[in-house]
Amino acid sequence: MSSSPTIRSIGSPYPSAAVSAPRAASTASPASAPTSGASDSVQLSPMARWMHQLDTLPPIRRHLVDVVRAEIDTDRYETPQRLDRAIDALADDLF
Repeated sequence: MSSSPTIRSIGSPYPSAAVSAPRAASTASPASAPTSGASDSVQLSPMARWMHQLDTLPPIRRHLVDVVRAEIDTDRYETPQRLDRAIDALADDLF
């Protein structure tokens, strides 16, 4: 039997390494490490971009949505004044 104890993980079928004395730190400086000039990059999926856009939207004004839905349900939303404004805005965009 070994004089140094071994540490085993409960969930892993592989034996863990034996406990030993600490190793000396490497003396290589970061400046001496080779550099390739490459940098890390991240590419976001279309779904991730869409989720980010959703996070940046202003909060929904639930009370206003409920009022407009009630007006639509009771045929009070489409008034002649609103239709005139919509037509004028459309004409301004087209011409």
